[in-house]
Parts: sequence; C-alpha cells; structure tokens
Amino acid sequence: MKILYIANGLRYGGLERQLTEIIKEMALRNNKIYLIDLHKAYPLTSSVKQYLSQEICYIDRRKSRIPFSLLKIYKLCKQINPDIIHVMDSFSAFYAMPIAKLLRIKFINGAIRHAGVSSGFEYKWERFLLKSADMIISNSKAGLDFYGLPGKVLYNFLNRNRFQTTKASLKRIVMNANFSDYKDQLTLFKAVQLLFEENKIELVSLIGDGKNRAFYETVAKTMGLEEKIKFLGYIDAVENELLNYGIGILCSTKKYKEGVSNSILEYMGSGLIAIGPNIGGIPEIIEDGYNGFLYEPENHISLYNKINYVLDHQSKMGEIRNNAYKTLDNQFNPNINCNLLDNWYETLKNNNN
Repeated sequence: MKILYIANGLRYGGLERQLTEIIKEMALRNNKIYLIDLHKAYPLTSSVKQYLSQEICYIDRRKSRIPFSLLKIYKLCKQINPDIIHVMDSFSAFYAMPIAKLLRIKFINGAIRHAGVSSGFEYKWERFLLKSADMIISNSKAGLDFYGLPGKVLYNFLNRNRFQTTKASLKRIVMNANFSDYKDQLTLFKAVQLLFEENKIELVSLIGDGKNRAFYETVAKTMGLEEKIKFLGYIDAVENELLNYGIGILCSTKKYKEGVSNSILEYMGSGLIAIGPNIGGIPEIIEDGYNGFLYEPENHISLYNKINYVLDHQSKMGEIRNNAYKTLDNQFNPNINCNLLDNWYETLKNNNN
C-alpha cells in the first residue's frame, strides 16, 4: 500500500511517538510511506526519514497561505496517488479531508486523543471532521463515547526498550503533567501534605511546565511545601528522570476526564507504581490493585489512601509491577497494534463502498 501521513510536527509527545512507531512498522511491512509535516523539523523528525519513500513535504501553516497549502497537498496526492491518508490531529484533518474527498482517497481520522476537553464550536467542528472520515480511530473507548461516534480503538504504543527499571524508594513520588486547567496538582499537594506530616514520604517532584506553574509554586509555599516539592520544568529524556522515583501519579480534573495517558504508560514502563484518577480512559490502562491503583478524582483523601496502601504493602508491589509490564506488552505493544492497524488499512483499501 501507499500510505500518506499528515502531521502537525513531530515533537516529543505521546501522539508523535506513536506516529513514529506506526511509520517504522508500516514501512517494515513493505508499504510505501509518505509524510506531510504542517510545521517544521522537530526532535523526532530524523527518526522517521529512513522509512519514507521520499523526502518529507513541509507545508506552510499560516492562515493566509491555506489555499496555496491545500493546492500543494493536492498536487502531491495526485503525484503519489496514496491508497490511504491517515491523520492523528484535527489540525491535519482540516487539510486532509477536502483533498481526500476530492480525489476519492480513503481517509482515516485518528484525532481522538482525549475524552472530554472540547466544547461548543470546537467540539462540533472536530465531530464534523471525524464523521467525514472513512474510518475513525481513537486511543481510548472513552474518547469514542465522548464524541458519540463508532470507530476503532488503537491504544498508545510504548516501546519498552526505551526504559530501564527504577530502583528508587517508594517514598519518592513524581507527577509528569503540564500545569494546565485540565490537570489537578492541588489534589496531589493536599494528599502529600498529609504524608509529609506523617513522615511517610521523602520527596515529590513535578515534571512539566505551563501557564499555571507560578500559581502552584505559590500554593506550595502557602502550604509549607516549598522545600519538599520540586518543580523540574520540562524534561526531554523523561525516562531517565523517572528512575529517581518509586511512585508515579497523575491527577486530572473531572471536567477533563483524561484519555489514555502517556505519563501513566511511562511510569509503568520504568517500573514505578502508577496511580491515576478513575476517570476517562485511565481505567482502560489501570486495573485497580492489579497493575496500579485508581483514586477518585479531585478527592485528596482517596489519593492519600492509595499512596498509603502502596507504602504499607511494599512486598506486594513486585507483583503489581510485573502485571503492569504484562499490560504494556499485550495492550500497548507497537508490533501487535501495528498488525491490527495494517489489517484495518487492508480492509479499508479493499472496501469500495
């Protein structure tokens, strides 16, 4: 098959890592792979070049250039005549959809990466782009439910070869998340404040940046936690930093609902005990008490109790860790999931309806 991927830049994120794995695996299956990038070269760009059938085509994304950008994509599609156009974000879907319809190319929209962020016009626009596709792919069942649309579920990929296993104490806790309105660092602060008062934990670190970071730095000082909580900012090689911790936590708001979190998968891949909110797509990753733990979102006592359980039952955590590895190897395995995707491509290509 000839497969054209359109992406909004190959940064260091879960979506981008998944796309690079897809490109690699699909090329190894003797498909011809093409890539249109709607931004510029980013850290992961060099990792896909060897798998492409021709050079990456960069498109000017400025609004004033939209007609010219669409024409350039049209000409490229006429030249390579792909069997399938596959996008993984709504920005790319906007450019891909009219070209795919005009040239009658099968169009896959894989832009469902969350389970409850969009609203109003944005929600309607995203849903329109999804409904225009020949196939919808989400990275969680919760995402499909949010949009109320039928589709396929292709979970995030995690290449376990990226990770080593932590040997750090369970008393060292980390949260890897941006400081956005959708994350809930305050619940974490309240829970760990109780644990610090009981001398049960040593350190809490926050990886990430964002508009609310300064606010939370002030909150930490107000709560007397400025010496106990480290704000590390954005970190490129997060897998190396995770080796300094024994527990990995994700806190999200009820409004956000959360999709399939790459942070949770990275905690598991590094051997940390993962604790996440019982909301959105997180229960599709974590089975409470089997491969990690779920707490009730925005409930610091529930989170405190889960952390306490881990600290009080350290002898059981080896089994939790091994079960987490099994989950990654079965449900989030790049090779297994790309076999599934390849079958979907074949079915779609051969469907003339």
